[in-house]
Amino acid sequence: MKGATKLYKIINKAYNNNLEGLRKLKFNWSGGDSEAFINGNIIYVTSSHARGECFHIYLIEDTNYTDEQIRNNAFEVYGIIGGQPGWTEEYGWLREGAWVGPILKYLNNLEKQNENIENNKYKEQLKLKSEKDKKAEERSNIFNELFKNI
Repeated sequence: MKGATKLYKIINKAYNNNLEGLRKLKFNWSGGDSEAFINGNIIYVTSSHARGECFHIYLIEDTNYTDEQIRNNAFEVYGIIGGQPGWTEEYGWLREGAWVGPILKYLNNLEKQNENIENNKYKEQLKLKSEKDKKAEERSNIFNELFKNI
């Protein structure tokens, strides 16, 4: 949904790419397919529904909280700011403070790292394709020689 999809993808890709110390919390944050990831004092919660992705950001004071204490003490700072939840929700900052800059910087850094990983994967795929094409060309030449006099 508006304001959630890009951030949802950044966090999920970053976790899948093992970036920047994101740790997955051991509980389902809000039901469905929701997942919560923590880095320092910041919790990123992703989920989706039939019409799109959802994204929330929470803060906690103590990084030594257990996962259950995290859920009970989290302070939501980014979430649904308008629209009909589940239909047309729009996401943004619910509360703005000194945390906004560092969070945006962190998310931008993750996005760049994700892009670098994707570019490297693409380059590797092109290299493998090129090697396969070269081998196929060599085999084609062998068979062309075999069949040229028939």
